[in-house]
Order: sequence, then structure tokens, then C-alpha cells
Amino acid sequence: LIENIKKKIELLEEQRSALINQVVTKGLDPNVEMKDSGIDWIGEIPEDWSISKLKYVTNIFGRIGFRGYTKEDIVDPFQGAIALSPSNISNSQKITLNSSTFISFEKYNESPEIQVKNGDIILVKTSSIGKVGILEMENSFEQKITINPQMIILKNITNIKKFMYYSFISNYFQFELESNKSGGVMPTINESKINSFSIILPPIEEQKKIASYLDDKTKKIDLLIENIKKKIELLEEQRS
Repeated sequence: LIENIKKKIELLEEQRSALINQVVTKGLDPNVEMKDSGIDWIGEIPEDWSISKLKYVTNIFGRIGFRGYTKEDIVDPFQGAIALSPSNISNSQKITLNSSTFISFEKYNESPEIQVKNGDIILVKTSSIGKVGILEMENSFEQKITINPQMIILKNITNIKKFMYYSFISNYFQFELESNKSGGVMPTINESKINSFSIILPPIEEQKKIASYLDDKTKKIDLLIENIKKKIELLEEQRS
């Protein structure tokens, strides 16, 4: 019974992924005129959409080597700033601050360009390549946050941030990441390559509609998954 229920989670996750892939590349109107994007792994896009390079719609920042941190910079929880790592992004591409590493405020203040603010998008570029998160905290949240050397942060985004986030977790952008990584045991991808990645751009108003639509649909799917996980926990408790 538990295994059958787990399969439902897999199906819902596949449904969620397929929904995002369809909408960020084809839009919400199934009857819209299409055109060739000129990029094999993207295929056709709506007639009034465009293709750009990531460097033209955002600025990418990473933790510069000489501003890295050592064990001496790590402090007790809540005695410094959180340094996000790949483990802070869940498999469902959500940022979670549980079990965070904290570094000194001095080290945090050393690199203002990678200080994480609400709406910033975080992307893993080393090891767990392709994990993506967008920081969405309440206005009252005051914890200072930065990133570790495995991450990059996207700031000054000229498009709808939530639309960009959904684009980054879609298959076409993940394909670009996978195709451009290098290294074996610890694969990585440099920022200049990421800057040159193609990004699909609907008109701004359509980006808003798509982001709102996906927020609603994915939230419902995530809630179903969460309820199924709770059911599994209860069944496992009964079994033990």
C-alpha cells in the first residue's frame, strides 16, 4: 500500500514538471500562432515571444575565491549570517533554512553583491547542478543571508522574477546546465557559460499571467503531495 501511494507522488511530480515545461515554452493559449525558436531543444514558441541571453536580463554574482570562507569563519546558529548551500534547496526547488550553516557578520559584509534579498534567485553551479530557489520571505524576516561558493545569485532581473524561476526549473534550461557542466566527481559550470544561456521571453504581461497560473497550479499539486506524505508517515507508524 505504501509503495502504491509513493507512486502517486511520482506521478504528481511528473505532472508538475510537465505543466511547467509546457507553459514556460508554449504559453497559456493552445491556439496561438507559433514560430521556430531556432534552438533545437526548445522547438517552437509563440509568435510574439523572443529569445535572449541570460546576461541581458539579469546580473550573476558568485562568491569570489579570495572571499571564500574557512572553518574559522563559521559561527554558532543565529550568531551570524546564513550561508546558503545546495542542501538548503529541496528536491522540489524550494529554499529551506533548516540545518543552515552560519558565518560571521564580518565575512557576510565583505561581499555585499552576494547578500540575498527577497526575490533573488539562487542557482547551484557546483555538485548538485540545477537546483534552483527563489527567496520568498515575509517582510518581517530579518535574518541576513549569503551564499557559499557552490552557488550563484541572480540580481537586477528585468523580467518577472517568478516567471524566471519557473523557466530555470524547466527542462529546456536544465538541459543547458547539464550540457555545459564539466568535471567528474565534483561537476561544475562557470558563470560566463551560464550568462550565455538562452532564455525564452514572453511579453511582460504574459509573464505575469504565466507566473500567477503556475503559482496556483503548483501550490495545489504540492499540497496534494504533502498530504500523501503525511498518509505514508501514518502508515509507516502503524507498520512499526
